[in-house]
This record gives sequence, structure tokens and C-alpha cells, in this order.
Amino acid sequence: MPDVLIEISRQLQRPLSLPWKTYEEMVKAAADVLPGESGSWESIQGQGGWWRSASMLQPDRVQSARREAPLNDAQFDGRAEDYPFHFLPYASQAFLDGSLAHLPWLQELPDVVSTAMWSSWVEINPRTAQDLGIAQGNMIAITSAHGTLQAPALLSPGIAPDVVGMPVGQGHQNYTRYASGRGANPLSILSGVTEPETGALAWAATRVKVEKMQNGGEQRPLILFAGGMKEHEERHR
Repeated sequence: MPDVLIEISRQLQRPLSLPWKTYEEMVKAAADVLPGESGSWESIQGQGGWWRSASMLQPDRVQSARREAPLNDAQFDGRAEDYPFHFLPYASQAFLDGSLAHLPWLQELPDVVSTAMWSSWVEINPRTAQDLGIAQGNMIAITSAHGTLQAPALLSPGIAPDVVGMPVGQGHQNYTRYASGRGANPLSILSGVTEPETGALAWAATRVKVEKMQNGGEQRPLILFAGGMKEHEERHR
């Protein structure tokens, strides 16, 4: 593919003045400017990559770097007594940050693990769900100190018992016919806690509580392309 793009760049009405004829030439040119003996093209191919020499990782330098950048304890919004779960929003493989949610062919793209589609869901550990009386597809309320959202539960054995996860990308109020009013927006209940060193949003710093909706809540079906995440949901079936 890179060779095709380079060839196309030469055939444009206004050709790009790229100095390389092939992708291999471009990679070799990048290797030539890397410092050290390991920066040669032959060394990179032989060892599978390029990295700085071991002298950069001397113990005294590592200890000095640790002293200059002390580690701080993680800070979470919400008391553990009131909000016992860590809330983990994550980027959707289909919608990224939600800017692609208006495309119906991405709405119907099944999640690679859960096979969920056309909806939002909250991933919860099966044992945690059992303790809370929650079954697959039950509507649950996720509440932080900043708000509440509702979404169907998806039992996931790969998530920690004290964590609930939710993909970002749904919950638009007005974003074309395919995205408007679909699912829930996990960002709406996040705290404004920032990471002190960079000032970036501490997107995993919000604690929440989880409750099963007794009256069913606002019904939002859990739509799965496959039947479940286990080969056999029931024994001997």
C-alpha cells in the first residue's frame, strides 16, 4: 500500500516532490538519521527495531528521574462508601469519541468482544451482577456525584469486580436520525478531576454506584449479534 501511495503522489496533476521511489527507501532514510550503531538499517532488521543504548538506562539515571517526578496517589471523585465502583468509559471501536455515530453501517458493526450493536451497554462482572440481582439485559442505573444514566447490563467476565465499563459514542441529543436519542452518554456523569502533571481530564477518576431499575426504567434493549460470550451458555445444551 505505501508503494501505491508514493506512485500516486507522482501521478497527481500537481505531483508531490517526495524524495523516495519506494516505501523501503523511505524507511531506510528514516533509519539513517537515528543515533548510535543500532540505528543502521542492517541492525534494525537484525534486532527487530531501534532503541537507545543501555547507558541511557543506568540505575543512577533512573533513580534521578524518579526523584524529579514523584508519583502521587490516585485521586477519585466520590467516597468509596457511597460510590463503591470505579467507572471506566472507553473509546468505541466504531464511533471513536462519538463523531462517527451518525453512520448506520457503524451503528450495526458488532463490538468485537460482546457483539453488541445499535445501543449502549454497561459491562459488569458476572459475580458482581449476581450479588446485585442483575441479569443480562436488565436496565441498570449508574450514578455518580454528577448525574445518573441508564443502560442495559452486559455481563463480562473480563472486567474487575469493582469496575463497570461503558463505551463512549452514543447518547447524542441531536445528531441525525441514526444517532439522536440512541443509548446513553457516559461522559455526562464524569467529574471534572484533572491529572495534576498535565492538566488532562482524569477520565477514569469517577466513582459510581450501580442499581437495578426496579420498574424496568427507560427500556433500551441490549442488541447482540451473537448469543453470548461463552461457547455454551447452559450445560449439556
